[in-house]
Amino acid sequence: MKRVSLTLMIAVLVSSGCSGLGSGSPDFVERQPSQVSTVPSPFYELTGVDAHGAPMWMDTTALQYNDVRIPTPFGTLRTMRNLVVARSPHKQIRWRRRFPDCTLGPIEPMADGGTAIGCGGTVTVLDAAGNDRWTANVDRYRIDGLATGTDGSVYAWGQRTDASGLPNSDNASLVASFDPRGELRWKGRINDLAGIDYDTGPDSDVEVSAASVGRDGTLYVGTTSHLTAISPQGAKTWQWHTHVFADIMLILIGRGGTVYAVGGDWGGPGLVLAFGEDGRHRWRADTDSILSDGLIGPDGSIYASDGDKLYRFAA
Repeated sequence: MKRVSLTLMIAVLVSSGCSGLGSGSPDFVERQPSQVSTVPSPFYELTGVDAHGAPMWMDTTALQYNDVRIPTPFGTLRTMRNLVVARSPHKQIRWRRRFPDCTLGPIEPMADGGTAIGCGGTVTVLDAAGNDRWTANVDRYRIDGLATGTDGSVYAWGQRTDASGLPNSDNASLVASFDPRGELRWKGRINDLAGIDYDTGPDSDVEVSAASVGRDGTLYVGTTSHLTAISPQGAKTWQWHTHVFADIMLILIGRGGTVYAVGGDWGGPGLVLAFGEDGRHRWRADTDSILSDGLIGPDGSIYASDGDKLYRFAA
């Protein structure tokens, strides 16, 4: 599940080569936003805007009490504490599932209508009807995020916990890859998979902040100041370094496999970076504040929010 800001979740309705380490600046084309809109957003509000950035509707109860709604091609997924409800586009309930023994973590829709759910250290995958497809346990780790591939593969990442379930002194994120049947393909700490060392010791707390799966199964992983591409076999294929302190909060996969990294510096400027699947830099855009939410519209445009403004960038 992508990281969601509770201060503002935008729903957009449209009506109609780098090998190894990248240098980070010389070959980027600077780009300006195609459009900037200010959307009123009191706490716990879901706002819908049209293709021109004008507010269309608001739902001030949408995000209360761990209530998260995720639009999918098959309708909507909604989580409320330990309950998941799937509705059709006509708002009919397709299925509901309760997880009484844990607090729900990330939830990620799948290409075939299935759903991947993180709950404590367990990954559960349901089919389109809400029936169990498979369950896997990542022992002594708390699942913080999920990403799914078009072939049904699932990637999970999280932090190691102690016996009480709290993160321990080794805060480096673990990444685990599961095939479409739920069999573990590989797992490893992001420090080792991405070759990142912050010079703070062997257990330096490199955490995964965002990840997404490309059309060929490549996992694109965001960490502080790095974007790393990892093959389906678990090998690093390319990496880009920002050379400044910046968190990648969101990774989007666009038309043609273009990879968009969205984020910035907390309390500072935001940025959107575009890469080809081979790691070649395409363009960069800067904003006044860090960007934490976003999606790709039906026209291929990138929509991103800093909590107060909604930016649109042409693909």
